Amino acid sequence: MRVAPMSSLHAIARLFCDYFEFWFSVAALSVAWLYYPFCESGPTLCIWKRLLGVACPGCGLTRGVCFLVHGRWADAVRFNSLSPLATGILLCNLLGGVWRFLRDVSLEGLSSWREG
Repeated sequence: MRVAPMSSLHAIARLFCDYFEFWFSVAALSVAWLYYPFCESGPTLCIWKRLLGVACPGCGLTRGVCFLVHGRWADAVRFNSLSPLATGILLCNLLGGVWRFLRDVSLEGLSSWREG
């Protein structure tokens, strides 16, 4: 029985789904890096704070991660004390995704080498 090769679009979709945490971390850290000019003077996007006037536990988290990515630890903790935890989770997802990808590539390379 012959198995049809996977289409390239299917392969890309599978790669994205298998490494979703990695791609999410890349996107979040990239946005934090690019958002930096607006960290100090940007608008408040929290709906909770706009409607009720009270800060939620996530208020300032984006700005905190943004400051951490740029090495401003004191400002990051001032905006939200959970920002080091959020940045750590993003970095762990990023490094875990790289490790999984390298592991999968090395395993596929070994299996194709043994078959050939």
